[in-house]
This record gives sequence, C-alpha cells and structure tokens, in this order.
Amino acid sequence: VVSQKFNVLKTEEQLYAKKEESLSNIIKVDSYKNNFYAINKAGQVYVWGEGYEAPTLIETVVEIENISGNLLLGKDGLVYLLESPDQAIEYLSNVCSVEQGENHNLFVTLEGYVYSLGTGTVGQLGIGIYKDVEAPTLVRTENGYLTNVLEISAGNKSSMAVTFDGKGYVWGDNTNIKLGIEDQNKEFAVEINEFQDKLGNIIDVKSIDIIETGKNHSLLSDKNGFVYFVWDGMSELEIYQSNGITYGIMN
Repeated sequence: VVSQKFNVLKTEEQLYAKKEESLSNIIKVDSYKNNFYAINKAGQVYVWGEGYEAPTLIETVVEIENISGNLLLGKDGLVYLLESPDQAIEYLSNVCSVEQGENHNLFVTLEGYVYSLGTGTVGQLGIGIYKDVEAPTLVRTENGYLTNVLEISAGNKSSMAVTFDGKGYVWGDNTNIKLGIEDQNKEFAVEINEFQDKLGNIIDVKSIDIIETGKNHSLLSDKNGFVYFVWDGMSELEIYQSNGITYGIMN
C-alpha cells in the first residue's frame, strides 16, 4: 500500500508531523492513554488518536527501533521524546529498552543498568529516596545498583524488572499488595522469590522470564511457562498459579 503525504503541520503540538492516509510494513505498535503508535521497517514512527485526524508521520533525526508512549528509542541508542524528536534526552546512551509509566519512565542500557526519571513520590523511581527527578538516575537495590537487567515494566506508580539470570525485582507503590510483596512501598528495587496476597497466601516463584505491572496488578511468568499474577480485585487480592494446584489455572 502506498501512502500519500501532505504538507508539514505547523501547529505547536505537531510541528514535526506529516499526515498519512495509510500504514504499511509495521513491525511494532503501542498505545498510551488516548493515542496509538506504530513503527515501520524503515524506522518511521506514526501516531494517531487524540489530537490527530489520521495516522501521522513523526519526523525524526534517526531511525526508531522501539517506542513506549511518547518515548522513542533510536537505533543510535539514544532516547527521544515524541514532542521533541530532534533532541535526545541528556545523560542517556547505549539504551536498549524503554518503558513509560503513568508518571515515570524507565530505561535499560546495553550494560544492564536501569535508569529512571519522573515522579518518585511513592518510590516508583527506585533511586533510594521518595523524590521527583528530571534527569535519568540509576535504579538501586538495598546494597548497590540494579544490574544485569533484561526487561523492565513501568506501571501506575510501580515498577518491575527481570535479570538475565531469571531474578525478579519490584519497587514503588504496593497498595493492597499489588506487587506481591509484604512491604507497603519500596523506594529501591527488592528481589522477589515469592508472590504474596494480603491474606498471607504465598507462592514461590523462580527462574522468572517475563514481568508486567499495571495500575492495580502485577504479572510474571517463569521459564517453565507458568503464569503468576496478583491484582486488587473487587473484594480481596488473589494469587493464581498455572499448574492447576493452587488457586487457579492460567497457562
């Protein structure tokens, strides 16, 4: 399908955008709040939804390989913002993964470190203090920096990470035990070896492969293909394990 291009939009919000009638060769998609995003094989980014009449091409200075909300990860290892795609975020380089949460952002580097910035009032930045920061800051554990990280997830006031050797970490808001740990809120990354609900039920988790945290829930899967998740439901938080033995089946 051939896309027809129009003139560059000159509104303040869409200075770098061109309208597109159609999309093709899309390799990645994402959504955030009231907008949708897509990247094609050429590393071009499209956005549509609130504020856009049609799928719209964002003019960038480099090819983009990944997107999360308004965070654009360039093939040069730098991170750009959708509203200013010609200027990289300072103090970040060799980035291989980005995650936009409700009010905070996470970045993983090729060296396996995690940086965060944004709102940190409940510890979601994982920097050891409850504080907002405007510059990328290294995520910490109780004994040093979080390292060897493979994957990250930024939710609503909470964060998760998994390392190359299958260890899971959580930090931030733990209201109603939505992170599956006993502590209320954590201002630094805490390793998780088990999931727990607010009734005290516990399930051991090992060799973690995939993690995800949202507004009121967290989910992970292990390298055996089992899925574990906790959420703040209508009445009480529950735990499910996919082996059919504990509280439910999810495989």
